[in-house]
Amino acid sequence: MDPKRKQVLLDKYLNNNLSKGEEQELSAWYDAISNGNGRWHSNNPKEERDLQDRMEQRLKHALALQSMQRAKKNILYGLCRAAALLIVLATGGYLYRLHTAPHQTFHFTNPTEENRYIVLPDNSKIIIRPRGSITVDFGTSYRAVELSGQAFFDVTKDPKRPFTVNAGRFQTSVLGTKFYIQATEGKAFLVAVKSGTVAVKDQVDHLSLAVLNKDEGIKVPVVKQGNTSTVNPPIIPCSKEEQLQERAWLENELVFQNVPLENIIDKLAKRYGKAIDIATPELRQRKISGRFDGAETLENILKTLVTVAEANYRTDTDRYLIHH
Repeated sequence: MDPKRKQVLLDKYLNNNLSKGEEQELSAWYDAISNGNGRWHSNNPKEERDLQDRMEQRLKHALALQSMQRAKKNILYGLCRAAALLIVLATGGYLYRLHTAPHQTFHFTNPTEENRYIVLPDNSKIIIRPRGSITVDFGTSYRAVELSGQAFFDVTKDPKRPFTVNAGRFQTSVLGTKFYIQATEGKAFLVAVKSGTVAVKDQVDHLSLAVLNKDEGIKVPVVKQGNTSTVNPPIIPCSKEEQLQERAWLENELVFQNVPLENIIDKLAKRYGKAIDIATPELRQRKISGRFDGAETLENILKTLVTVAEANYRTDTDRYLIHH
């Protein structure tokens, strides 16, 4: 089943407004998953099996409760919501493990040409640039992320669990703050702080490089020598202008106030490099107001726009069509 179709059915299931045919469609998908004929979209076989087991147990319990009296609907809603949430997380293209556990690890790579917005188990947020990747390792006394590429971090404060970002030989440590890191091979390592305080150190030479506060940043050129690297020169302070330039992709907001839909679509087509058509003149002139922060996927923006415009959209390879 197409992931978008699954999302529609699960939303309807949560709101208890599935049609007879839709209920059969969702049940058929669930039966296929239960019999091992479906996909859970996880790269980790053990994690896939564990997640499937949890989902099966919760779904079976939730479906069994549907036969109970109306007075127990609040209980059913809570259980169905938990079960459906697990399905959404497993079929959304990549896995978010939002449950609380003593030890949590997962890996995510962004192979697309769009920014990806990730919510970590502690509710910290990461915006990963194209071709970037992270490996997350959370324990009871620490939060660690391995980064390759460029990313912006909005870290939830937790004094009992310091948050560290390891990027090659460099480590950035925080308690709760917002900051940007560039750790792309062949480029200088860069840290720029938007709010809070971070500490940066060289793990190879065991040196503290800097403690940075709001609007401060450093750039550290790295020279490769065979299989090793050296820091040369040690540290270059980043001006505020340089920081803004480096993270300009984060400030790329889209704000519309009573603007024709076709104008918005023209901007989106240029930004994401996709062909987007509008089926009718009436839809093209429909006025829309809204704000997007620049970190969303094209699909998420289109979902919001068609909801506001009381329309729909479909996609065929690299072309999108908005229609009634």
